Amino acid sequence: MDAEMPTAPTPAIRSAVTVPRSKTTPVAAPRTTIATAAPRAVSTAPHNDTRSMAPDPPLLECALCRRRHRLPRCGIFKGMTPQQRQQVAQAHGHCLNCLAPTHRTPECTTSYQCQICMRHLHTLLHRTAVPDAGRRDVPRSQIPENGADFAHFSAVHQTCLLVNAEISNKSLLFKYVQHRWEADWSTSPLPKSHVAVLQLTHYLQMFLKYKMFKVDIKAKQVGPSFVHLDIKSSILGHIDILQTVTPIEPLVQKVSHRFYARRGLGPMVKLMIFAESVMFERDMFIWNHKVFRNTPILVKEDIAIKKFRMWFSQFYTENSISFIDARKILDW
Repeated sequence: MDAEMPTAPTPAIRSAVTVPRSKTTPVAAPRTTIATAAPRAVSTAPHNDTRSMAPDPPLLECALCRRRHRLPRCGIFKGMTPQQRQQVAQAHGHCLNCLAPTHRTPECTTSYQCQICMRHLHTLLHRTAVPDAGRRDVPRSQIPENGADFAHFSAVHQTCLLVNAEISNKSLLFKYVQHRWEADWSTSPLPKSHVAVLQLTHYLQMFLKYKMFKVDIKAKQVGPSFVHLDIKSSILGHIDILQTVTPIEPLVQKVSHRFYARRGLGPMVKLMIFAESVMFERDMFIWNHKVFRNTPILVKEDIAIKKFRMWFSQFYTENSISFIDARKILDW
């Protein structure tokens, strides 16, 4: 029987015994393939070399435009709505947490979180069913503009921290424990015209008569997205707060606060974090109910707001997108 080898043909061996031929038609015997082991590669590299000889993996290809970049960097993908992005990611088998095509969502081991709702979901897939829950549709300039809006300190931040602002009239603390504020906003001369300063003094007024717990705050606005709050108090000591505003998408901003103080002021810093979070949530109520007007009517008490908007206009260019256009498009 002839044996067929995959590498080199083997010659057939003839038998030395004479066998009479049969009169029946000969039938060919089935061929048998004998698998041979592949020759081992002999490495000439030294034994302490741990480099892999495997070739580099090819670059991932975008599922939409077939270019050499990941899906989150695709311009077509960014131009879609969050619902359309999720449908595309699911259709092409991408992980909804990190948008990688190599595994499914339940198999994801990364610690990635949405930068808006802090859930295990990619930020580009974030969407909100209720407009006022989680999403703050507000231009970047509106966040630091509160410092020049002196009237909002008494209207929003006068209520005690321990009282719910929505039902404050039903609490005795609203009448006998209140926050009082004295504010002054100004700009800096050249060459620091990009810096604005808010001088703020806080008192805790007890029984509509006694002032205590004085806190001096100097908020320095540097450019459109950075604020340095220098807080000094006889009780709290000296605390620095750095506030940054990062645009996530049109009309959606991420605001971060970082607190710095001496190690011994740990309990006081926790109190300041609580106070800052409560006051910031009250500001969100203002932002969510603001209405855009091309020519707003400002009274005499709003002169600081007009000065702030004139100062903030230096950070726009002739190519800056308008408020109306920003609400219509996502690719920015």
